[in-house]
Amino acid sequence: MCPSDDPLALVLCHGAQKGQEAPAERRCQVQVRFVEHLHQGYETLTLVYAGRLACADSTGQGRALQAGDLQWVTAGQPVTHAELAESDDEVHLIQLWLNLPVAHKRCPPRTVTVAAADVPVFDGSGAKVRAIVGEFDGKPAATQAKCGARVLEVSLEAGGTLSVPLASDELGVAYVTEGELTVGPTAAGAGQLVHFSSPDPEPLRLSASQPTRLLVVHAPTLREPVVVNGPFVMNTAKEIKQAWTDFRAKIADERGLR
Repeated sequence: MCPSDDPLALVLCHGAQKGQEAPAERRCQVQVRFVEHLHQGYETLTLVYAGRLACADSTGQGRALQAGDLQWVTAGQPVTHAELAESDDEVHLIQLWLNLPVAHKRCPPRTVTVAAADVPVFDGSGAKVRAIVGEFDGKPAATQAKCGARVLEVSLEAGGTLSVPLASDELGVAYVTEGELTVGPTAAGAGQLVHFSSPDPEPLRLSASQPTRLLVVHAPTLREPVVVNGPFVMNTAKEIKQAWTDFRAKIADERGLR
């Protein structure tokens, strides 16, 4: 959970990080098998690094993902969702949950799948950026978030640097998947998060002394109450209770119990 990184609600990693044996407390399951489950009140990004992942949901737009592909699910109204590794593949993935603003909490569900070849790529001096969500360098990314978030997958060469513009009200994280990253005075290795904010409108400076790969997530703060419970991200405990009531009623109807 990332309660201090409004609107980022959760970061999930499945699969060992490249070049390391993750310690027990950070070891993730590699046989991904998320049977049918619910999403409501947030948007999710699923980014596959290795293997093939079959995705299906109630919007009818889910499909198999492979390395470099991404899926973006907007679940204002509930979305029933399932993710299963294909053919016992070992799947490495990252999933982010981003809170929906109050104005969009009940928006229609939407699923967008983007193939690796269709993700915009920007090459700089010692840095490559895949623009996943939002925009980069004034150009649109693969998809858009209702909370205004931007998500970048960054690859830095040894000695490479990158400046990421931030607005004055933004918070975010950098998650290192390979190598070692320096953000100002803070260093982080594979499997670690760096939290950052921007009290002034100045760029976030990223640098690496070795080949490094990371995910950067930043967004304007919503400054709205948030309650996370199971598959729900709502604004009040009352809304959480109602979401569970609606979910149980739906299951009962499907099973002919009402």
